[in-house]
Amino acid sequence: HIKNCFLNTKECDYCHQDFQIQLIEEHRPVCDDRPSRCEVAPECDFEGSLLKLKEHEKHCPWARAECEGCHSNFYRKELPLHLEECKPKKCSGFKFCQTIVPGALIDEHQNSCELSVKMCEGCKLVDHKTIIDRHESNPSLCLMIQLQVDRQIE
Repeated sequence: HIKNCFLNTKECDYCHQDFQIQLIEEHRPVCDDRPSRCEVAPECDFEGSLLKLKEHEKHCPWARAECEGCHSNFYRKELPLHLEECKPKKCSGFKFCQTIVPGALIDEHQNSCELSVKMCEGCKLVDHKTIIDRHESNPSLCLMIQLQVDRQIE
């Protein structure tokens, strides 16, 4: 009875709280005060409590992070410098195209993106590029282009 008695406790080596003997072994591996080392990368030398480790891992400079523009992988600490060079930009294709590309490639992407926005030079209608291209190529769809065509004929 004494071995399994709920009154029989043992102190945790890390947090110094008392636990029932049968629960102490379950507690130790998850104790917030247990000494821990960062395992994100061998280069990281962080050591601290399990609680601090969980927070550290969210921001560990040695963790790998992906550039949302070019999709290359970098150490988290190198990413800000890379982003200054890459300058990722989001396509302006209304809400439908969420593509992010390196800034140097945004014009190329938007010129080929069917969801990018374009404005009709004649009537200033704004819509998807493919719709405006069709609209501008058919003068009967745009009264302003039709007027320009009529004036050129006169």
